[in-house]
Amino acid sequence: MFVELGYDTRNFDGLPGAKDIILGELTRRVHRTFPDADVRVKPSFDII
Repeated sequence: MFVELGYDTRNFDGLPGAKDIILGELTRRVHRTFPDADVRVKPSFDII
């Protein structure tokens, strides 16, 4: 299984290591249910 989270970089300006923090938390939560899942995070910035 593959899980990817795209997060809005505007919400994390000034937070050093935001990607690593988000990846760690998401991995911990997903692996509770799906221990073999491949977990990734991707910074994104979309203007609607």
